Amino acid sequence: MTSGKIDICVPTLDKTLTKEKLLNVEDFTDYIPVNNIIFSTAKGLANSRNELINKVTTEWFIFLDDDVKLNKQWWLEIKKHMVDDEVGAVNGLGYCNSFILKSLRNILFMLRGTKEQRGFTSNTLIRTKAVKGIKLERVGRLEDAELQQKIINKGYKWVHCPKAVCEHLKKPITVWKESCGDFKTLWKEKGFFKAVKSI
Repeated sequence: MTSGKIDICVPTLDKTLTKEKLLNVEDFTDYIPVNNIIFSTAKGLANSRNELINKVTTEWFIFLDDDVKLNKQWWLEIKKHMVDDEVGAVNGLGYCNSFILKSLRNILFMLRGTKEQRGFTSNTLIRTKAVKGIKLERVGRLEDAELQQKIINKGYKWVHCPKAVCEHLKKPITVWKESCGDFKTLWKEKGFFKAVKSI
């Protein structure tokens, strides 16, 4: 395992995506000690993340969606948690360009906190040891919630870091539709109130 540096793992549907294209959006190598940038175009988010995990060679790695723009402050907030041996993952917050959606998310955090918040993997630092032997099996979305539970089941903490804010370049309508779909799925699986707490 490479110590000190970070592998960047990018699940993507874009088979033409390269390191140069990704860094053209935001050259995070200026502030993150990057070891390697790894792409996966495997069908299905769970399969893609499984493939990426198996290719990691560093003690920590970052799951990064191909439409997320990081920044130096995001990294400074995220890396504070690396000193805690009990932490298995730390996710930041990716906001799209919508005042309404950002305000709604902030209101939810103020009302219920982040204790039962489901994990997100669009901009997430993960301890490699915490996912060793893990295989994601969920079909469709919410594979991030499955990963979160498996890491917790291994005795690690999943930390939500509201101060680690980055930009999600998705269209607001896409984010809204995905959130509504996730909420409906969580409602069916966990009930209305647990869905509200975790969405």
